[in-house]
Parts: sequence; structure tokens; C-alpha cells
Amino acid sequence: MPDPEVISETDTACGHAKNHRLAVVGSLAQGLTAAVLGAGLGLSFGHDDLGYTACLAVGGFFVLLVMASRREGRAFRSVFAAWIGLCFGLGEFFAGMSWFPSSIAREWPQLSAAPEYLLLVYLASYHALTGALFGAFARRFRRQVAGWFVALPFVFACAWTIPEIIRGTAMTGLPILSLGYQMVGCAFFGYAPIVGLYGVGFAAALASALFGMLVFVKRRRTSSSPRTALGCQQRRQSEKASCGAVT
Repeated sequence: MPDPEVISETDTACGHAKNHRLAVVGSLAQGLTAAVLGAGLGLSFGHDDLGYTACLAVGGFFVLLVMASRREGRAFRSVFAAWIGLCFGLGEFFAGMSWFPSSIAREWPQLSAAPEYLLLVYLASYHALTGALFGAFARRFRRQVAGWFVALPFVFACAWTIPEIIRGTAMTGLPILSLGYQMVGCAFFGYAPIVGLYGVGFAAALASALFGMLVFVKRRRTSSSPRTALGCQQRRQSEKASCGAVT
């Protein structure tokens, strides 16, 4: 007869290995989703009628960051949020500035392509800063502020605007593909004479996050329904039985 302690340790190891694989696959999937959302934002620039589409992409980015901020491990939350932000930024700038490397190569054919792509990665890294700031602010709000979950859209708008201001001023300024530019055909742009480019971007990021919050809350309620909870419990029991069968 098998030793119960050995069976318990094997079940635990099997569960940990499977959870690790699921975490890696989930991280890659969320990174790919963030890149697709960033590409949607980048491709919307230059089309004034797609301003609200850009807000949808930013709202999806907010939902991914909220999911990242709820992961276990304090340091891991910020690192994973920075990973999501980097993927979002790579999607945005490689899609929205796809013309940049070819135009440089046409004007200066003697130059290699590496500096152009490094510049795109540099610009994308500011969204990684957005993710890291959001993860850090969300953790602090969770510890110190009652009803911290409601404040997350404002935290996201701040974490979005601060790197945009830095990017628009550092190294003589590279404000290209700032969110405020895409709001020309939207209601937010009417406040541009008062709050400026970054104020319009802040308002758009806040509205996008509020929309993303509604989607996230609705998804959370659906996942916490009794039928869904029963399905999750049955799935966990079947996984435990399969691990025991392997041993």
C-alpha cells in the first residue's frame, strides 16, 4: 500500500509544477494581448475618427494591469506589470512608427538599422514605467486607503501621464504618439486650451480606465457566481485525481 505522506508530497509537487506552467503560459498570453492592444492604439493615430477606439485599447491595458496587481508576491506584481507595459509599448510604437526605420534607411542608407529599432524600444520602455508605477501605487493604496479598488482608475491615469511628460521633455522631448494627440476628434480635446496636451491625455486615460473598471467588475461578478465556483471546484478535484493516478 502506498505511503500517504509520499502521495501527499507527490500531489503537492504535481500541483506546483502545473501552477508554474500555467503562470508562464498566462504571462506570455497576457503579454501578447498587451502587444495587440498597443498595436491597436498605435495604428489608430492619424485617424481622427478612431479616438474612442484608442480609448478601448487603453482600457484593455488597464484591465491587464489590474490583473497583474492582484498577483501574489509584492515585487512580482510590479515586475509583471512592467512586463505588460513593455509589451504594450512595443506593440504601440512598432505598429504606430513602422514607417520610421524605412524612412531613415531611405534618407541615410549608410546607417545600420539597429539605432532606429533601439529608439523604438526606448520609447516602448516608458510604458514599462507606466506598469511599474501602477503596480507600486496599487500596492501602496491597497495597504493605506480604504476602498482602494475604486481609486485604481485615477492611479492608472497618473501612472500613464507621468511617463508621457518625462518622454516629452527628456532628450529634447519625444512626445510622438502621446494619447492627447489622438483625441482631436473626441470630446476630451475641447479642454486642450485649458489643460494642454497632457491634461487631455490624462482625461482620456481616466475615462478609459473607468470603462475598463466596469468590464473588470462585470467579469469578476461572473467568475464568482455559484455555478462558476462549482465548476472550478469540480475541475480542481479532477486535476487532483489525475495527479494521483500518475503516481
